[in-house]
Amino acid sequence: MEGEELGSIDEEIIKNLVDLRSYLENRIQELEDEVKKLRALFKIVGEAIVTKSFRSAESIPRIQKKIDTPAVKNWEDIPLKIASGALLATMRVSDEEIRIIPTERLNFDVNTPPFQSFLINRVLKGMGESDRKASERGDTTPDKILSYEVIKEGEIIKEIRIKKYGGEKRLKEITSTSRWTLEKMYEKTHQPK
Repeated sequence: MEGEELGSIDEEIIKNLVDLRSYLENRIQELEDEVKKLRALFKIVGEAIVTKSFRSAESIPRIQKKIDTPAVKNWEDIPLKIASGALLATMRVSDEEIRIIPTERLNFDVNTPPFQSFLINRVLKGMGESDRKASERGDTTPDKILSYEVIKEGEIIKEIRIKKYGGEKRLKEITSTSRWTLEKMYEKTHQPK
């Protein structure tokens, strides 16, 4: 008799635990769905802020020109050299932007490895993608996503512009990877075989 009572108590506890587990699974799913919706809304709001700030910025210059002088970027020049001292490029850095200007006489071709495969596809695209994912998660806003542009004359690189690079750590990484890439390109095109 006593064993039967214990058995029915155990069964009731197990039933309650199963019910509780089912409730928790449903609640977790509801909360995950809500988080997804909140992240989507966060992204929409961030994009709306960027859009509105661009629109308002378009209307501001006419007024600001009368009131004050335009903001001046403070640029710092960083020479990118090889071990022998030859200047590969000058990297101009401000708080928001990096401009890599290759030494003109070196005529770096956009198709020379590892420019596309490493510096563009792996480093810069990778950073931009990482920022995009962080924005989708709500860890940052869409206006903080790294973007870049390669300015060419024919196939010759005239300048690489990187905007919203994201601070000192990224600056160091871009500096070292750019120097390494240009050095490898220089070895392929300017070193005796």
